[in-house]
Amino acid sequence: MHGLQYMLLSFLMVTVCLGQGYDDDINNILKNTQRAKAAFMDEAQHLYAGLQNKQLTAINSATLESDKKPVTEPEQQQKAVPPLVIFVSFSMPDLSLKTWIKTARSLQAPVVIRGLIHNSFKETIAKLKVLNQEDIGGVSLNPIAFDQFGIRQVPAIVVVDKSLSLSPQQKADEASFDVIYGDVTLDFALRRMIEKGNARQMAQQLLEKLASEQHV
Repeated sequence: MHGLQYMLLSFLMVTVCLGQGYDDDINNILKNTQRAKAAFMDEAQHLYAGLQNKQLTAINSATLESDKKPVTEPEQQQKAVPPLVIFVSFSMPDLSLKTWIKTARSLQAPVVIRGLIHNSFKETIAKLKVLNQEDIGGVSLNPIAFDQFGIRQVPAIVVVDKSLSLSPQQKADEASFDVIYGDVTLDFALRRMIEKGNARQMAQQLLEKLASEQHV
């Protein structure tokens, strides 16, 4: 029987004995009550201590498990680079921007800008809607990509030789991609890469895809 049950039974017995006037029995019952109370307190403390130990064990186990898992910092996470990336700027003529956005869309290639117009998202989105016929898809703000490929002027056409993944702080190896600068056609840029570039094979595949899209 638990300590709390002893206490309740003892209090009931005290009540009965008071009505009957048995002083000796009352004294004995009070002593039993005190002993029951002490036993109950000991049991409660034991249970509380056990609970604390279980909680500490669970916390320590969780900590050890988390320590086993490698911590991947955001700057260490790598992302795959598309085979074709077009770098542009709002300083370019609108006609040129429209042409590159349309061409890139035919090959599902991203068009990348370094910054916003007057540091305003609202102005930038409004401009993109005008250039892209109310569709702002396919154009992304990514100044990190400019640094990864060392792009210092636009337009720039980048073709990656093979599957390439980069972290935000990682520079692309010059041997892993080709870049053509100037407001030329994508067809011209790809042919130049096929002639004397590192990304000949990928440039050839993109050129074939571009030709098939133009004949659709």
